[in-house]
Amino acid sequence: MNNIIPVEKINFSKHLFATSAQDVIAIAKPLRKFGITHFAYQKLHKDGSVELLGTHAGFTEQFIKEKLYQNTFVGDVDKYISCYALWRDINCPEITALAGGGFNIGNGFIITKRSENFCEFFYFASTPENHQINSFYINNIDSLEKFIIFFKESAKSILNIGKQQRILYPVHGDTTLLISHDWKNKITPMKSTEIKLSNYIENESLSIPLTDRELECALFLKVGSSAKETAKLLDISPRTVEKHTDNIKEKFKCKTKLQLIATLQNHFMTS
Repeated sequence: MNNIIPVEKINFSKHLFATSAQDVIAIAKPLRKFGITHFAYQKLHKDGSVELLGTHAGFTEQFIKEKLYQNTFVGDVDKYISCYALWRDINCPEITALAGGGFNIGNGFIITKRSENFCEFFYFASTPENHQINSFYINNIDSLEKFIIFFKESAKSILNIGKQQRILYPVHGDTTLLISHDWKNKITPMKSTEIKLSNYIENESLSIPLTDRELECALFLKVGSSAKETAKLLDISPRTVEKHTDNIKEKFKCKTKLQLIATLQNHFMTS
């Protein structure tokens, strides 16, 4: 339980979610062109501790002080799945009132990514009046997925610090969101992602199916991350990264990693 802070002992002005807020705002700037004005990241570990980052430190502080975490994404990692959901399906008026009334946050979307030893939650939101953003989320999940990769790459130094400032919430039962029975019919499980490989010489397009993990590894490979760096960011072993890389090479019909990197850099796009 090293480096884990009980929620009642948090120094709000010095915790990472407060001191890093301006950096997260800068990283999340590309989202503003879509009308997304709020972004937050949470990582739930097997021991129940969480890492928190976001653009609105004041909201996070008040959220903790009012103990609204008791109804949100905490608890048992093993009971979560990779999925996405709209905030409007959340029956939690206290959180809605705090977000909208005090911080002009509303109409949000959650992407949940479950791994073996942890679960990550990516929160996107706009303003309470921007109801049309909900259609954007559903129709542009690929763009949000690209941003998630961009965020994890851009914020890796902050995320490394976050591991040393994990918060432990007191949680009782399985009533938290995405675990409760009310949510079972309101979430959409994540599917494998289709990748388009454009061959500009022959002017044709191929659809290459990749798993979520393969997609993450491919994007990190494209921007020059080593297997060791990618493994650290994804919390998996370098050997696992290499295995995913070999699978991607086979799917893209590349004989070497250098050939794969060149292919990704020249012809790779998500759609």
